[in-house]
Amino acid sequence: MNQLHKLCKNDYSTGMYLAVLGVIILSPDSLLIRLISVDSWTLLFWRGFLSSLAFAVVLFLTRRLNAHQLVSGVGVHGICVAILMAGSSILFVHSIRLTAVSNTLVILSAAPVFAGVMSRVFLHEYIAPRTWYGVVIVAVGMVVIFSGGLTTGRFLGDVCALGTAFTFAATFVVLRRAKNINILPTILLMGVLISISVTPLANPFSIDLGSFAYLLLLGLVVLPIAYSLLFIAPRYLPAPDIALVSLLEALLGPLWVWLVFTELPTTETFLGGFLILGTLVILTLVGVSQKHPS
Repeated sequence: MNQLHKLCKNDYSTGMYLAVLGVIILSPDSLLIRLISVDSWTLLFWRGFLSSLAFAVVLFLTRRLNAHQLVSGVGVHGICVAILMAGSSILFVHSIRLTAVSNTLVILSAAPVFAGVMSRVFLHEYIAPRTWYGVVIVAVGMVVIFSGGLTTGRFLGDVCALGTAFTFAATFVVLRRAKNINILPTILLMGVLISISVTPLANPFSIDLGSFAYLLLLGLVVLPIAYSLLFIAPRYLPAPDIALVSLLEALLGPLWVWLVFTELPTTETFLGGFLILGTLVILTLVGVSQKHPS
């Protein structure tokens, strides 16, 4: 990491490089979920088990003397974050299976707006007027997307995507409330919680070798590397900039699925997505310009 920081010459460049690389590596997540030919509960079991295994190895290699203490000392807030992230992951997988990938990722991209509202309600933080305007426009975009789900039979998947966005937003709020959470053992705990909670519904040994290869790629490579990069990036990059970079997934994720499955967004998804993503880009750019005036 120090070598990368020297190569990039400043904190901002380092953070931007980490965030962009993290989003690019994470973007095939939706495609891999579609390629794995097994029921959602079994997929979730292996997704949770393999990702927790990967983070356990990282913890052991980097902090082998106190890995146990780190895991056992995540604290109440860390447990809350792990539960919320586990719920978000479960809803995300079901959403990808039940609706168009573009629907899931566009709806999920609105999570920072939901987090802003929750911060106002639970943390009593000041919310700029432009954010409230954004909430209204995002809500209109959601209505447009959900109206398409009613006609295409994807409504339940869109609801799961909305649940993913809300649980993800709640995770942001808890992280903001308790900034000293050790995120690595928290993510490990998340994987364990996913595996344990879905075990009664899963059939872990029903998976074929081809699907298991995709699972290994997802659980041992894509998720651990992407999450690690995205959680390190905030050390160097302001939150609004990260929010802007994260919108790349709403563009790249559907692109990979389209290349493999030729799945195109519906007219409602395109219009609703244009409203949501356009609003988020404008809000983020305004926030960045006000924090870094020229």
